[in-house]
Amino acid sequence: MSNSCWRMGCAIATAFLFSGCAGLPLDQGRSNVHSMVQTRAPAMRFAGPVPVEWLAQPLTLERAQQIALLGNPSLKARYAELGLSAADVFEAGRLQNPSLGLSWLLPTGGAEGSKVGASLMTSFADLLLRSSRQRIANLEYASQQEVIATAVLDVLADTGRAWFECVAANQRVAVRRSIAEAAQLAADLARQYRDAGNISDLELQVQRAEATQARIALHD
Repeated sequence: MSNSCWRMGCAIATAFLFSGCAGLPLDQGRSNVHSMVQTRAPAMRFAGPVPVEWLAQPLTLERAQQIALLGNPSLKARYAELGLSAADVFEAGRLQNPSLGLSWLLPTGGAEGSKVGASLMTSFADLLLRSSRQRIANLEYASQQEVIATAVLDVLADTGRAWFECVAANQRVAVRRSIAEAAQLAADLARQYRDAGNISDLELQVQRAEATQARIALHD
């Protein structure tokens, strides 16, 4: 077999063997998810692990959303499914390993010299179905990305509602605490006025009742 044929055979074999060795598209899939989310929620920024110092600081809306995204078990499961889908895309683009055959023909009769031959075989059906497999796998992968982006937006919305409800509740508690403190101060002053004979027992009892109602409202 000539050197040129041998080099050609090696080149074909190398092309087949490494046709599916590109990296998994998982990173690109994650990036696509982030882009879709930021298109619909421009203020959203994806961060890495939650810093420990966040736990000692006021919980802002952005921090609450980051913590929710990183700790949500449903999102973790969906990202795991995205990894499986990425592996399917990778596998769909690969060709089955070809078989390399070598033959050595010995001379018979009056022939002289031996001949060495090489052959490279792969499945013709595998070649025909490759594009279909890739198309189906890519469609499934794109669908997974859309599902995850929607799930992320749902988590952001739910976290945002919960955060605003918490802020409103804290504000209500702060207002009621101020009212309770003012009512108790008024009751203490009323007792001093009653001791000095400036108000009646009934007026003192009214102030005390208002202070009691304010304390009940605070803990309601």
